[in-house]
Amino acid sequence: MKDLVLDPAAVTKRLAKPGTANLLKRFIEHIEAIELFHPETLESALKSVVEHAGKKVGDLIHPVRVAVTGTTVGPGLYDCLVILGREKSLDRLRAALEFCQ
Repeated sequence: MKDLVLDPAAVTKRLAKPGTANLLKRFIEHIEAIELFHPETLESALKSVVEHAGKKVGDLIHPVRVAVTGTTVGPGLYDCLVILGREKSLDRLRAALEFCQ
């Protein structure tokens, strides 16, 4: 299977923002720890990360979307994560860290 190609404009707009790396790392930790990999638990994990960091949901949901889909638009993010599966989602999130500040 071909590697995911990230839209360069999306990377600049969503991943290369200061502080994004820390949010993604915390989200990765939450995904690794949750027992059930379902839309509801993923949404809860994401909201927990941003709440703890004092950020808005959009500060993390948009970078996660770019990391896992390569673009800024698409179907529901949590559904995308579930379809990809835990390991593929984690692989893509970890790979996206290289684009973050």
